[in-house]
Amino acid sequence: MHQQMINTDRRIICLANGMRHDGLATPYTIVPFTDGDDPTQPPHNLVPLVSTAVIDALSAHRCNRYLDGYKVDHPPGVGNLALRRQLLKRAIGAPA
Repeated sequence: MHQQMINTDRRIICLANGMRHDGLATPYTIVPFTDGDDPTQPPHNLVPLVSTAVIDALSAHRCNRYLDGYKVDHPPGVGNLALRRQLLKRAIGAPA
């Protein structure tokens, strides 16, 4: 039941983020990881993804950490950063 609540909350947040366009006028809401953890809090301490500009500025390492937390399949290593950022935008409901 707890996992169902996490999944439902994540879907609602993603839908809301999708209506916020690039996140500049109204910042995106933080989408919890699939286990319910807040990616911006310990032990993760990742930068809040509040806009596409923030996502587009992420390093490959931080992008990979987000994708791993959201359980998004992505190519290994740090190549093709543009693709990783697009996958991350989709994972939080942002326009890709």
